[in-house]
Amino acid sequence: MNVLVINAGSSSLKYQLLNTETREVFAKGNAERIGIEGSFIGHEEYGKKDKLEVELPDHRTAIKHIFDILETVAEKPEGIGHRVVQGGWYFPESAVVTDETLGWVREVAPLAPLHNYAEADVIEICREMFPELGNVIVPDTAFHYNMPEQAWRYAIPRDIVDKYHVRKYGAHGTSHRYIWRTVNEFMGGKTHKLVSCHLGSGASLCAIEDGQCKDTTMGLTPLDGLIMGTRCGTVDPATVFYLNREANMSIDEI
Repeated sequence: MNVLVINAGSSSLKYQLLNTETREVFAKGNAERIGIEGSFIGHEEYGKKDKLEVELPDHRTAIKHIFDILETVAEKPEGIGHRVVQGGWYFPESAVVTDETLGWVREVAPLAPLHNYAEADVIEICREMFPELGNVIVPDTAFHYNMPEQAWRYAIPRDIVDKYHVRKYGAHGTSHRYIWRTVNEFMGGKTHKLVSCHLGSGASLCAIEDGQCKDTTMGLTPLDGLIMGTRCGTVDPATVFYLNREANMSIDEI
């Protein structure tokens, strides 16, 4: 099956058209600086790279340009998969897009506001523009959904946890799942315990046992854990109150 995979960010949109059985990649690219001056689309098709300098005021325009570009590719998408950063308390696994599941993506967006809102918008745009194609939500948090309670629960009052869904959700789950499967395949199915390392501008570790997440470094949001390109990683929670009190910084400034 030929699937168009879309990874939407607040000002970018990565895409890849591939066959899920053969893993052959027919085309891929990245729309950058959406809503910002100097926007462009970098496109690669059968190994040939090209850069198109186009105005991308919003994600709808970017999606339209990408589908126009993909018109030149002989292989056509038969479905669309959307990487969604935060699945919250709704997604233990991937799910077909419906009005309900799309609503869930927006509902949990306060946990990942720079990602989920844009991702929900792109899903909605794809449904409108190409109603004949099925869409699937692939949450980054799904792989961590069933980690043991001692790993996901914070030591704060239970009523607050339950009412506001405060827990460790993790992230990069699609990457950690892929790393586990690849290592296990390489090891002939004999892998038992694995520490998976997703290292880039965003970074996280994951402890995996027999294909199940046991713990991960990211927490309620992707801010927790390792120091990253634009994220501080784990800091003493008292730092927030200290800066508020001593530096007169607002919560948003902190």
